[in-house]
Amino acid sequence: MKRFVPVATMLLMIMLIGLAHTPRVAAGMYDADSEVTYKEYWMPHSQFTGHCTAGLPEFPGGTWYVEPGRLNECPKPMQINLPDNFASAIKAEIYLDLWRNHDAPSARFRINGNPTVYTPNVGYEWGRTPWISEIPLSSLVQGTNTFTFWGEHGLYHMHDIGIRLYYDESHPLIGVDVTPVDGELLTIKSLDDGVERPAYDGGDLLVNNDSLTLKAHVEARRGLRRVPRLLRRLRR
Repeated sequence: MKRFVPVATMLLMIMLIGLAHTPRVAAGMYDADSEVTYKEYWMPHSQFTGHCTAGLPEFPGGTWYVEPGRLNECPKPMQINLPDNFASAIKAEIYLDLWRNHDAPSARFRINGNPTVYTPNVGYEWGRTPWISEIPLSSLVQGTNTFTFWGEHGLYHMHDIGIRLYYDESHPLIGVDVTPVDGELLTIKSLDDGVERPAYDGGDLLVNNDSLTLKAHVEARRGLRRVPRLLRRLRR
């Protein structure tokens, strides 16, 4: 197994910088103190159909956000494909990029029609609150998975949705593009103070202008294509 300090850690570090509700955000929600290997699957934006007008999606072909309504009025069933065999994987996590999930969080969802209702426990009236949670591998299937989202008591947005599957040599992920790249995030710098910091030093980072500079070392040629793809997601 190759050494892999996930470049995708930068995704969570940046998205955890609060936008307009709290002056300080801890980026420790995702613990990357040890080496891990995972593969991410992002829900295509053809599934992001905006809000509802007369019970119909505002953007049936997809757009940059989705706004679920109440369960009996305008739930949003959304599908993501997991093409790999993950029966022996270690665990699964879901990532939701939530906006205005309210001080008393409104977002709710089910996976593949199972009775369990998930209730993301983060939210502000006017703010972005990314949420990550482990979900049972047994709730997912290889192939198409349907996530049904709704709002319990208020409208909110989701701007990105992803699934992360963790694996190693003893708990393999079987499929295409499952060999981890060899790389690591090196430094991170905020335009606010211009100080370039080692990525794993910890501490606080002030970001008021939505601008971070990241340096990473990725040896595998395949990985070099992943870094700009992650950065494009950060700019949304």
